[in-house]
Amino acid sequence: LGVGTAIAVPATFDFFAQGQRLQYMLGFILLCMGVTLSPRDFEQVVQRPQRVAYGVLLQYSIMPLLAVAAGKCLGLSAVWQAGLVLVGSCPGGTISNVVSHVAKADVPLSVIMTSVSTLVACVLTPWLTWMLCGAIVHVDPIALMTSVVTMVLLPVILGVSLRALFQPNDTVLQLMPALAVVVSTFTTSTAVAGCSHLLQHLPDGFAWLVGAVAFLHLGGFGLGYAVPKVFGSTTTVCRTVSIEVGMQNGVMAITLAIAHFSMEVALPCALSVVFMNVIGTLIGIAYSLMPTPRRITTTP
Repeated sequence: LGVGTAIAVPATFDFFAQGQRLQYMLGFILLCMGVTLSPRDFEQVVQRPQRVAYGVLLQYSIMPLLAVAAGKCLGLSAVWQAGLVLVGSCPGGTISNVVSHVAKADVPLSVIMTSVSTLVACVLTPWLTWMLCGAIVHVDPIALMTSVVTMVLLPVILGVSLRALFQPNDTVLQLMPALAVVVSTFTTSTAVAGCSHLLQHLPDGFAWLVGAVAFLHLGGFGLGYAVPKVFGSTTTVCRTVSIEVGMQNGVMAITLAIAHFSMEVALPCALSVVFMNVIGTLIGIAYSLMPTPRRITTTP
C-alpha cells in the first residue's frame, strides 16, 4: 500500500524526505531493536556460537558475492551495481524476526543473528561496499563507516541502555518490533517516492535490474538453507538461517544510498525491500506448512 501510494502520489512522502529525517527513522528502527535486547540475548552468542556464525558469515559472504555476480552477469549500469552491492553488504533486517515467527523457525536465534550482524555492520558494510564496487563508483569508506556507527550502532546501544535503566514491561517490548515495521514501511515508501520519476518511464535494462534483485534474494534464501543443512543443522535452524540471510536491512541500504550516493543507487535498494518482503513472507508461510522432522534419539 505504501509503495503504491509512493508511485501514484509521490508528494505524500515529501515530509519524510526532508533533511536527515530518513536517517532519524533508521535510527529509530535500530533503537526499537536495541530495546528488545537483554544481556541474556548476548549470552546466547556464547552458548550457540556455531548457529549464530552460520547466519553472520553467510550474510557477509554469499549475499555480497551474489550481488556482484548478478550485477555483472546481467550487465547492470554502474550505479545499479553499486545499489545491489550495498544491499548485499547490509546486515539482516528486523523484518526477518517477524517472518521467522511466521515460518515456525527459531525466533530467539533469528533475533540474536540480526543483532550480531547489525553490530559488525559498522565495519563490514563500508568495507565490502568499497572493496566490491569502489572501482565503478566513488565510495568513501570512512564516511560510510561514520554513518553506520551514527545511524546503527549508537541507536542500538541507546536502546539496550534504555531497557537496562527503565525495565519496560512485556507490552512495550512486544510493541517495539511492530513500531519498527511501521517506520520501515514509511522509509521504503519515501525512497520509492524519490525514485518515482525513474519509474514513470522505465529506464533501459529495468527488467534486468528486477531479475538481479530476485536472483540476489532467492539465492540468499536458498543457500542460507542449503549450507547449514550440509553441515547437519536441524530443519528449524536451516529455516532460520535461510530467512536471516535472504532478508537484508534494505532500509539501511536505502538510507546510505541517499546519504552517500544518489537516488539511482537507491532504486535497487527500494526494489529489494519490496521484493524481499513479499517473497520472504511467502517463503515463511511455505516453511510453516512443511512438516518439521524431529530428531530421533535411541538409547543402548
